[in-house]
Amino acid sequence: MKKTVLSLVVLCCFFVLGCKEQDNNNNSSQTGCVFENPLTDLAWLKAKVNEFNSPEYDASNPKIYRCVYKTNQIGFIVELDSDSPNMLYVLHSCKGEVLCNGGGFVGESICQEFNIDYNSKVLIYQRNN
Repeated sequence: MKKTVLSLVVLCCFFVLGCKEQDNNNNSSQTGCVFENPLTDLAWLKAKVNEFNSPEYDASNPKIYRCVYKTNQIGFIVELDSDSPNMLYVLHSCKGEVLCNGGGFVGESICQEFNIDYNSKVLIYQRNN
């Protein structure tokens, strides 16, 4: 009886651990990368914040938003100067790849094919002047 109970406990442990590993792998493949705080955990985003915070950066109000594109991919919208009428933004993948640019005087965008959910974007950085 004790061997049967012990065997069941061991089997349950293997089953739970196996499922947990599979869930983590699925999460990584959906988002393209893993982070707790993107501003400190993603090297390319940390470098972007350092650039924006430097005294040499001349735009007055850069912002970074976390967003969802193509329904389930995590990305980041970087607004280079949100106070400018020529506000330009760049959509980056979680890994820092430039996916598209948008904005400008006429609001032109080549980002339409990425189906960005602008309603769910979350401000994660704004330069404090």
